[in-house]
Formats: sequence, structure tokens, C-alpha cells
Amino acid sequence: MKAAIGLVALLAVAVGAALLVGSNQASVTFFWSPYRMDVSLNLFLLALALVFVVLHLAWRGVGGLFELPREARRWRMRQQERAMHGSLLLAQSQWMAGRFLRARALALAAIEHERILSRLQTADDPAPAHAAEVRHLAHLVVAECAHALQDRAVRDQHAQLALQVASQMNQGSASASAALDAVHLNAARWSLIDREPTQAMLWLAKLPLGSVRRTVALRLKLKATRLSQDHRSALETARLLAKHGAFAAEPARSLVRGLLQSVLSDCHDQGQLVKVWQGLDASEQTMPEVAVHAAQRLLAVQGEPSLALAWVQPVWRSWVQSPQAWPVGLSAAVVDVIEQSLQRQAPSAQWLTWVEQARQAMPRHRELQYLAGMVCMQHALWGKALQMLTPVATQLASPALQRKAYAALAVLAEQREDAPTALAMWRHSAQVAQPTD
Repeated sequence: MKAAIGLVALLAVAVGAALLVGSNQASVTFFWSPYRMDVSLNLFLLALALVFVVLHLAWRGVGGLFELPREARRWRMRQQERAMHGSLLLAQSQWMAGRFLRARALALAAIEHERILSRLQTADDPAPAHAAEVRHLAHLVVAECAHALQDRAVRDQHAQLALQVASQMNQGSASASAALDAVHLNAARWSLIDREPTQAMLWLAKLPLGSVRRTVALRLKLKATRLSQDHRSALETARLLAKHGAFAAEPARSLVRGLLQSVLSDCHDQGQLVKVWQGLDASEQTMPEVAVHAAQRLLAVQGEPSLALAWVQPVWRSWVQSPQAWPVGLSAAVVDVIEQSLQRQAPSAQWLTWVEQARQAMPRHRELQYLAGMVCMQHALWGKALQMLTPVATQLASPALQRKAYAALAVLAEQREDAPTALAMWRHSAQVAQPTD
């Protein structure tokens, strides 16, 4: 459609020009004394158009001649910009491929190209708007390569240069904030690799509030707090990471469980233990390993045994009601903490009933039968205690429980004035206590 309209317009112009020129009898006379020259108006108009075209082309040629230096500078700037981007891309590729010397050389070349580009820029031809970001990234690549090559001096030097470049960007912009966060996070990671948790925490403290709660920052903080043995801060960080879904369910549970045990181990009196215990969630208090460790720690600091039994009671109920057998170490720990707590207080008929009911429900449970025997022994039920401890003494998988079972049998034998049996039981107990290779 456009072609047809253009063709019609061209034909109309041609027809109009033919009608004007064909019937135009006018002439133009030029006087230059003593000469006179007469030319037709058509020739005059054609000559005038040719003169205009020649002058216009000459003007453009002269303008292009004066523009040659500027065009040459623009060409050099484009070449430097291409070389800068190419060097940076190759540097990142070589760095990820593990060729750190090549990557560092290419990143330094990118920095040099950017420096030349900044010298070539003018007010009319400024450097690319992202030149600062390129220089910042190149410094970070050099620092990463130097860190991989264990050249701390070069690493710290280029990290500071990257920090200077980031601080010179437009304050408040997204690129400036990201550049500063990149330097701080990478510097914290390098400090952790160098086993300097204090320095890593200083770098992380420079992050803004929003960046501190990012998953990568929380992971670095968790490593730093664990490395510096700050278990309370590590626990809070691990809880945040688990809440954000940074770990799978089971690894997160295992991590929190281990940190809880470490926090409990740092307590040195009953008041501290009670404060920590009250600060735990209900799900954390019902973790078998945490509850047993808290009770063990309470007994170790000479705390109230009734409080230890109250902490471990939910675990006890879960243990005796569990359809599947618990690990030997955990079962032995539950039995041991209940036994120690009961021995440090007056005999409890309620616990005797609970233990007996559980033993009758699971008659083949060795650790439970051992606990029933020890509770019966505490209640002066010597015959029943002997009946329960004798068959399980040689079958217990836990060396600690087996040693205690032999010792209890030795005490029962001494009460019966059976010296040979008591001596044999003490000997078995001592043999279990000896470490094996």
C-alpha cells in the first residue's frame, strides 16, 4: 500500500515538473560589464540546485575532517570497553575453572582497560555508566584468586580497593548496596577460612540490617559463632536458618540439638540450667537427647534430682511407648539419668510402679529390666533385684550399665555374705571398666 502511494506521488511530481518546465519560456540575464549572458530559468534552477548540493557536500566533508579526532577517540574507547568486558568475562571463567594465575592476570588487565577508558572520557563522550561496577567486580576476582593462592597481602589490598570503589558509587543505589555487601560477605568468608572468627564477625557487623538476615550471612554467622564457641548466638542463628528453610528438616534438627547440648554444657549451676530450659520451645524440650543431657548436667552440678526427673519424664514416656527400639546409647542414657536421680532422693513408689508396669509391658527390654532391678534394689527388694539383674548383666550392650549391674550384684552378694560371688562380680565389673583397643 505504501509503495503504491509513493509511486502515485512520484508520478504526480513528474507530471507537474514536466508541465512547468515544458511550457516555461522565462529566462535569466546576468550582466557583467561589458558582457551579458542569457540563460533559461530551467537551466538556472538546475545550476542553483547543483551548487547547493556541492556546497552541502563540501560542508559535510569539512565537518567530517574536523570530527576525525573525536571519532578516533570514540573508536579507542569502544575498543577499550570491549577489551575490558572480554578480560573480565575470561577472568571469571578461568577463576571458576581453577586457573587462578590466569584469572588474576585477566582481571588486572580488565582494571587497566577501565583505567585507560576513564582517561579517554570527556564531557561529550563519558565512560560507560557501569564502569565502576566492572572495576569493583575485577578487584573482587583478583582478591578471590589471591585468596586461593594464599596471598593474603594481595587479597586484602584488592578487597580494600573494591570497598573504596563501592563506597564511591551512588549512595543509596541498589548497585552500591550490593557492591558493599559483596565485599563484606566475601571478607567474612575469607576470615572464617583463615580461622579468624572475631574478624569475620566484625565484617558481618558492617552489613545493614536487611542484609544481616539473609541466608548467606546467617550461614557465615553460624560458622563464626561455632568457631568462637559462642553457643548461644550459634543456637539463635541456627533457629533462624531452620525457620527460613536453609537446611533440610533432619539436618536442621540435628544441628539445633547439638547446639542445645553445647549451651547446656556451658551452664555451671542449677539457676543457669533452669533459665536455659525455660527458654526452650516445647518441641526442643521433648528432644530425647536434649532432655537427657539437661538432666545429666543438672545432676553434675548437684541440682535437684526431682527436677531432673521432671525434665526426663516426657522422654521416659516416649521411650516406653515407642514401637521401635531406640539406639543403645540413648536408651542407656535415659536409664542412667533416671537411676541416678532416683538414688539421690527418697524411694519413690510412683516410679517403682511406672518402671514395673513398663517392664511387664516389655519383658525382653534389657535396659528396662536393668532399671527395674536397680529401682527394686533401692526399695530393699533384694530378691527381686537379684532376679532381674542376674540375667541381664551379661547381655547389656552399654558398658557403663553392665559395669553398674555387676557392681550391684556384688553388693547383693556381700549382703548375703557370699564372698566368692561378690569377688567374682567385682572382678567382672573391673574388667568391663578397662578400656579396650
